[in-house]
Amino acid sequence: MSPTRNTLLQPGELPVQPASETGFVPDLLSIQMSRNDDEVVLTLVGELDVATGGRVKDALDELEQAPPGRLVIDLSLLSFLDSTGLAMFVGLDKRCRENGTPTLEIRPGPPAVQRLFELVGAAGRLPFSTADGAKPTC
Repeated sequence: MSPTRNTLLQPGELPVQPASETGFVPDLLSIQMSRNDDEVVLTLVGELDVATGGRVKDALDELEQAPPGRLVIDLSLLSFLDSTGLAMFVGLDKRCRENGTPTLEIRPGPPAVQRLFELVGAAGRLPFSTADGAKPTC
């Protein structure tokens, strides 16, 4: 039996237990994949961080087995992004450029997500589509 934790909770707060004690981690990210001809769109919904990044990496690794001609990563429904996701997209862009395929397009996320790309100078280097729907040229 694990020791009881004496933690003072604020009104309305629920106690949070680490996954190691409960065996349950809430599903904070869903990945929606759609394929149309030679284009694959991955829409990320929720939070992309160190806890959920492995699932996105697995989806991208699976696509590398038979890469589409065009890969679209849609961040419009992402509510949170940390350095794990940022590094993943920078690495993906590098691989796509080196291999010549697939053509990568990243659809921007909400302002809080895009802010991270801007802070580190990646917003101008990654192939984001523009607000008017224009596709990246690279």
